[in-house]
Amino acid sequence: MEIGQQKVKNALRKKFNIFCLLISITLFGGWQSKSDRKLNDEQYNVLNSLFKRETILFQKTSTNKSWGYYHTEDWLLEKMDLCLLENENDRKKIVKELMISNFQSNLKSHISNQTIPSQIEELKSKNSGIKLIKKDISGTVPRVSAPFIFEDKALVYFEDPFEESIFYLKKDQSGNWEWICKFTLFIIFED
Repeated sequence: MEIGQQKVKNALRKKFNIFCLLISITLFGGWQSKSDRKLNDEQYNVLNSLFKRETILFQKTSTNKSWGYYHTEDWLLEKMDLCLLENENDRKKIVKELMISNFQSNLKSHISNQTIPSQIEELKSKNSGIKLIKKDISGTVPRVSAPFIFEDKALVYFEDPFEESIFYLKKDQSGNWEWICKFTLFIIFED
């Protein structure tokens, strides 16, 4: 009888140890993945195409969420600042592309998931004009969001103390990302 009880205790102890191990792996794995968030190759292609000229950026992406919500066609037309297309009909066509419900719902989902900043790796951005700053004690170094990519369209949010903008890029026939428009959310001019 004592041997049977010992076998039951050993079996329960093994199950408990396995359960604790699985919980530990799950908790540590979740923490690890959040602390080591990285951009994918296509997101680097977008950033490298956008920042061809020398641009200083903070090494961690912005997690600001306000830029991706509450878009309307009128709001986008009003905020459209610089654009490759000067024709008003072409501008309206761009705005309609950005207002497609699948695009908007995926954008909101992308922004909602950006709770942990992603690390911008120097090696993957070395072919662009991006110069990374690792420490930003004063909070004045420009930041970008992790690029949002949907089909052949991409949006990148840019923020610094004097400006907030959204850049719109599109993939061309050869697979390269091309800057199309800039939407200026706000800008402060200094004398």
